[in-house]
Amino acid sequence: MSIPSHPAAIGAVLFLGLLPTAVAYSSYFTGLHYAGPRAAIIAVLLEPLTATLLAALVNQEHLSGPQLLGALLILISTAIPQDSAA
Repeated sequence: MSIPSHPAAIGAVLFLGLLPTAVAYSSYFTGLHYAGPRAAIIAVLLEPLTATLLAALVNQEHLSGPQLLGALLILISTAIPQDSAA
């Protein structure tokens, strides 16, 4: 696999790599800013799990036992009620 040397191809790759990423992350962090602290923590904890599950579904991959265990632990950790007096 080689890197294309045409300026149009390099520009397209840079555009597609930078603009959608910048829009996605700015939207994500803006949403975290306006969410309450509890919702923001849940969103931050569930983001890698959601990305993994979507990647597995879209690419039709199978998750291993440790990956499924990790997903279960993340889900359990977000479901445990926290004491607000601490």
